[in-house]
Amino acid sequence: MHQLLHLFPDIQRKGTADYLHCILGENYHQDLKDAYSASNKKDVAIQLIRQVKRLELFSRINRRIETYHRISTMEAEAIDEGDSSDERDDSEPGDEPPIKKYAFSFFILIGIENGRNRLMTSREIERKLGFFSGVQGKQMFRGFHSKLLGFIDTAFVNCSGEDDNDWEGASTTEVPITVYRTIKHSYVSMDDFLPKQDLIRCSPKFFNRPRFDTVLVDTIHGTRPARLHLILETTRHRLEWQLAYVTYFSLYEPASPLDKLIGMQRFQEEEDGEFIALESIIRSAYMAPYSTRPNDFYFNYNIAADTDMYLRAQQMLS
Repeated sequence: MHQLLHLFPDIQRKGTADYLHCILGENYHQDLKDAYSASNKKDVAIQLIRQVKRLELFSRINRRIETYHRISTMEAEAIDEGDSSDERDDSEPGDEPPIKKYAFSFFILIGIENGRNRLMTSREIERKLGFFSGVQGKQMFRGFHSKLLGFIDTAFVNCSGEDDNDWEGASTTEVPITVYRTIKHSYVSMDDFLPKQDLIRCSPKFFNRPRFDTVLVDTIHGTRPARLHLILETTRHRLEWQLAYVTYFSLYEPASPLDKLIGMQRFQEEEDGEFIALESIIRSAYMAPYSTRPNDFYFNYNIAADTDMYLRAQQMLS
């Protein structure tokens, strides 16, 4: 137990534990034997370290080449699709489905493996105080309909610079919503600047247990942690909107002696829900419950999950 007291000071001095391998296994011994055989049997430790550095360098170069090749292939395919669309034959209007036009810059891949996305209206969600059966009745869903329209209309005006007169007085309109349970999210790590991928879930029954993941969100006030309660797509102003309904975590001060001892910062989950664009999600985050008591809104922000999380925490908490 005494060694755990040194865990967070060690992480702050030496970095997070994602580079440590505690279970080497016998298969790793063969690599060491091969590297030893390739040495001149003098100053072996230094030569082994150099060999590991070379292999790591070659691995990083190879990953960057693969990433560049993958991006180049995607761009070439996009150009080919654009060229083929210009060569369409003269078909009757309505033969082809309309192309979706998304409101934001980036398209986020959402959905689940078996495609069980469900359709409901904003008014229904507000009346039931939630979407998923079994976890309805949450007070954070009060005003869901008006919040949704307010967020979309404000974002539309800010992006386009003009109002859409066709939607004036449409605040009472039922807004159809398609709900998803998974986000396949990509980001660039601050550690090695390589692309990473998260599988973020928002489901009341993931292996028979509720799972509403927490994420880092890019806001006008900086990076903030938040909990997902709903992942959705809807159509308004002739655009497709990829949104999430979240509750933010606010920094809880002052830090208790226990918080200072374990090196984590305590946060308090807010009660009011807000909408965000899916593209504003930076990556997943781990908010550890402060206690096992039910309805406890205090959480510790785990900065030791990996190096990228640690570096982002330094920016957020500085």
